[in-house]
Amino acid sequence: MSTHFGTRPMVPFGTVTVIVMARFDTVQLHRSGADAFLSVPFYDMIVFGVLIVLAIYWRTKPELHRRLNFIATCGSWTRPLAALTTCSTTVSCTRRCVEVLRLRSA
Repeated sequence: MSTHFGTRPMVPFGTVTVIVMARFDTVQLHRSGADAFLSVPFYDMIVFGVLIVLAIYWRTKPELHRRLNFIATCGSWTRPLAALTTCSTTVSCTRRCVEVLRLRSA
């Protein structure tokens, strides 16, 4: 149970961070339409939360528990990998980075 405690606040904190950064982009950086793509990070937070809840529910089934945690973790690495790569403007590069992460752990 203690291994899941660190993931519980991720969904609310992630949602708050998305809203705050969209406001920052609009007010401080004067970017118009910064809130146009808010559905993407919200979707990421919802999927992560659902996968973690299912992993907690099925923690008595090690195969499902391990795979659901792994998929949730890989999904949460999409944005940090996009920020670190030089080709972060392309979605395919970010997806390739996540796929490399998945293949290396197999």
